[in-house]
Amino acid sequence: MVLARGQSIEGADDMLNEEKEERARNVVREMSKMMNSGSSQTREIAVAMADEFIRDHRTLQQNMSRLMLEFIREVVKNGHYDLRNEASMKWMQMIEGNSRDVGFPYV
Repeated sequence: MVLARGQSIEGADDMLNEEKEERARNVVREMSKMMNSGSSQTREIAVAMADEFIRDHRTLQQNMSRLMLEFIREVVKNGHYDLRNEASMKWMQMIEGNSRDVGFPYV
C-alpha cells in the first residue's frame, strides 16, 4: 500500500495485516499444491527450501523460525486429527511440548 503525501494512515495497519494474512494463506496453498503434485520429491523440495533459508539474512532466519514455532503451536491448539495426519500431529505436539521455554529474541 502506497500512501500519497499527507494522506491519512488511519486503517493502513489493518490493510497491511489483511494483506499479510492473505499472503500467508497463499504460501500455505502453494505448499499444499506443491506437495499434492510432487510428494515423491519431498526431500528435494526440503533441500531447496533449506538452501534458500540458509542464504537469507540471519535476522530473517530468526523471524522465520519464530513463525514456524508459532505455526506449530496454532496447529496443536486445533488438535483435530485422524489416521491420515496423526503422525504429523503427534510430532507437532512433541515439538510444542519441548519448546515451551524457547524464545527467539529480536537482536
